[in-house]
Amino acid sequence: MKSINSYLIGIALGVLIAIVVGFSANWVVTTSKMEKQIAESRTDLLAGICLADAKKDLQAQSPVPDLTGWEQSENRIKLATENALVLPGETAPGKDVVSRCADEIQDAQLHRG
Repeated sequence: MKSINSYLIGIALGVLIAIVVGFSANWVVTTSKMEKQIAESRTDLLAGICLADAKKDLQAQSPVPDLTGWEQSENRIKLATENALVLPGETAPGKDVVSRCADEIQDAQLHRG
């Protein structure tokens, strides 16, 4: 009886340690965390497409306008809105995609060389 209790305690402690280590090392993914990562990946992908199209639009202009700085925020948002994809079932591009694309437009112009 005493040895069975020792095994049960060992099993319980092992399971508890495995759960703690699994969650702390991100080996276990919760549904909400997975949904957040999927949404972020979708936004990254769509913002990347938007940025590529916006760069083409900017390069077609002569001279290329400078859209960096706070005062150009509305112009970046307008350019991002014009170049963001509207997916089937949606009436307008997602605000998160437009915002990320506008930020990336500024970053691309700051680091052009």
